[in-house]
Amino acid sequence: MSRMRAVAHQGQGVIQEVPLETIDVLLKDEHALLWLDVEGPTAADVDLLRQEFGFHELALEDALRGRQRAKVDEYPGCYFVVCYGAATDDHRRLVVRELRFFWGKNYLVTLHNEPLAEVQQALERWAAGSEHHQYGVAYQVYALLDAVIDGYFPAIDEVADRIEDLEARIFDGDDSVVRNVFALRKELIDARRALAPSRDVLNELIRRHVPVDVC
Repeated sequence: MSRMRAVAHQGQGVIQEVPLETIDVLLKDEHALLWLDVEGPTAADVDLLRQEFGFHELALEDALRGRQRAKVDEYPGCYFVVCYGAATDDHRRLVVRELRFFWGKNYLVTLHNEPLAEVQQALERWAAGSEHHQYGVAYQVYALLDAVIDGYFPAIDEVADRIEDLEARIFDGDDSVVRNVFALRKELIDARRALAPSRDVLNELIRRHVPVDVC
């Protein structure tokens, strides 16, 4: 089941959740900044994005498909970005989670298949900041990517702890160590395949000198 949430900053007002029915009005308001977050996007959600934002069909296809290589695609009026966050699950396994987003002149649309703490953290940082209109949507994107990168460090620390545990078990003669080492190796390889291109995404955004107001 999908979950869609719209949050906006209108002129000098506070950042607050707004009805989805007001999206078209906010997009036309040059003083408004909109953040639409979609968790578990469905075909119906994509239809809404098509109607309200007029996104390119290829971008909409990618937004729904998932499991893509990290990238930056430029379309008329917006950028479409795919990147990955990292975390550990309840079994201490390293997992990566895909995040897709559209970056336009006065909006940010994020899409993900499962709950992402990074999105909520970025929303809270945006709400607490004072640079809402000084940097426009660029500040929203910065807050989002900063939260994603910050999430790498606890995951790395957990992997380091697991390695230390395996080292201790080797000297204890634990027969399951070899199996666990290969399992960890596979997790690291899979994570590297997803996360390494995410670095290229940041480099590409920097090289392109993306303007605050995408046009």
